[in-house]
Amino acid sequence: MKHAIVAIIMVVILAIFQTASALGEIRYAETNGSGVLATIDFEVRSSGIGELRLDKDKLTKPDAQPILNVTINNGTVENTDLQPLSPFMVQGYVFYENGSECNKPNINITNLNTSDEWQAETSPTSNYYQLVLRYGIDIIAGEVLQFNVTSPDGKPSNITNYTITQDDINNGGLFNFNITLEAKPSIFDTEAPSNPYPSIMGVHNGTIKPNQAITVNRIYTYACPGTGGHTEYARIWGNGVDAHANWSGYSGDWHNLTFNTSFTLEPGVEYSFTIRTGSYPQIIHHPGEYNATGGKIICDEFIDANGKKYEGWIPAFRLWKKEG
Repeated sequence: MKHAIVAIIMVVILAIFQTASALGEIRYAETNGSGVLATIDFEVRSSGIGELRLDKDKLTKPDAQPILNVTINNGTVENTDLQPLSPFMVQGYVFYENGSECNKPNINITNLNTSDEWQAETSPTSNYYQLVLRYGIDIIAGEVLQFNVTSPDGKPSNITNYTITQDDINNGGLFNFNITLEAKPSIFDTEAPSNPYPSIMGVHNGTIKPNQAITVNRIYTYACPGTGGHTEYARIWGNGVDAHANWSGYSGDWHNLTFNTSFTLEPGVEYSFTIRTGSYPQIIHHPGEYNATGGKIICDEFIDANGKKYEGWIPAFRLWKKEG
């Protein structure tokens, strides 16, 4: 005797392949006699065999009475005919909020759905970044990429989430996904040279030309290792600016001198400087114009403690503003 059967069954597909798993459920299905209980479509990420498991299944008659002595078998799903994987490009640029470029940013990208992580490619001379993922393995539509971006020194930072759309998949990537970081305080900094020798105290005269607006009330001097190299006197003037700073001895923060007034150096404007040093400050030996962070500098003349004159002996220093 044949019974009309209503099948209430949960079908759990565990498509566990190379790098990811997908979970699908059918909570209700019915059929009379023989027939198709359910048709299931699911997306796989690579070739392989996944388990097809029937859990918590209940087979009943139309009056909801259970059907006994029925064996339900689990199965497998095999996929051997995947199309070639397509590259998925993620790229863009990183800027500070003042519009300046953030070269060589640190960019970590995480797929929040799979927890896979990658580091984007960057360059010391560019604010461009890129990352090539594999569609179907690393990313599919609907998954969320998290961008954790910092400047080269690790701050400031920006964390941004983006959900990949089907349009992104169709276009082959996420293009021109630009990220903005909070602006860093502007400074003029020659930085320390790789070789600061020979070094001797003396008077440096020259000019600086900022490439951005820089507000200043401090000057920091780089000392040769193991010495008390410092600036004893500094003056900067031009374009309505005339500020000076004097050293007060080896006490407190003696590497930094405070100018008598706060001032702003304008981009593209040339300013003159005189810096008189003591002990053994670091010196950049570079004739002509030198590229510093925040602009350019030229040392027209250096007169050492013995009265000898040189050109291109640039003092290593930083102009910056201390808040408060």
